[in-house]
Amino acid sequence: MKQAHSLQVVDIGIDTHQEPVVYLRRDCHICRSEGLASNGRVTLRFEQTSIIATLNVVDEHVLVAGTAGSLHGFQEPQQGHTEG
Repeated sequence: MKQAHSLQVVDIGIDTHQEPVVYLRRDCHICRSEGLASNGRVTLRFEQTSIIATLNVVDEHVLVAGTAGSLHGFQEPQQGHTEG
């Protein structure tokens, strides 16, 4: 199993019609170290819950460093882990 990486999860208000999607900055340490690219699939873990989400990579000005954007209305705890 790969090591988990933590990011602060923020709701960026995008309606993906119940499709689990996560947005990471292009310069994010997770994208760089794991070699992740848009449309990849990642596992998001929140305490005892996990989901598989589609990854979208965004420009640096869209998200603050150290955050991951979540789909609109995703109401899980504010700390998440991603695994590539």
